[in-house]
Amino acid sequence: MPFLYVRVVKAKSSTKSESVSTLYSKLVIGTHTVRTKSEIEGKDWDQVFAFDKEGLNSTSLEVSVWSESETEKKENEEIQKQKTEISLGTVSFDLQEVPKRVPPDSPLAPQWYTLESETSPGNDVMIAVWIGTQADEAFQESWQSDSGGLIPETRSKVY
Repeated sequence: MPFLYVRVVKAKSSTKSESVSTLYSKLVIGTHTVRTKSEIEGKDWDQVFAFDKEGLNSTSLEVSVWSESETEKKENEEIQKQKTEISLGTVSFDLQEVPKRVPPDSPLAPQWYTLESETSPGNDVMIAVWIGTQADEAFQESWQSDSGGLIPETRSKVY
């Protein structure tokens, strides 16, 4: 059974903000949208997502990186927290051009891709995208689109 694998490793932001902000990535394939965990200072995401290839209803994959910051505002003796999200850019992949990988081939090394953005240029994301099967070693650690994210780890059946 073919799967589209996306490994999101980390991002580089060219903008240095004074407020504390965390980065996260959003993956969009047609009606499927998933979000990585927020990047903690000094820790990379390094998350793998597996999408059932036959269940996809789009020919492209969009990966975007977002900056999320929380500011406190004092109004009438009350402190209110306000979240703001800013898109750092997007990179798109044509699913027809994604390489196929079958074990025992060596794993695909993640590469840096420049995010396209009109507001904040110079941001990069490190990702690897490939088409594989359940026999892929990344399958066990991946978030599967058909599980709805409820099953964090799934083992493939070997016949």
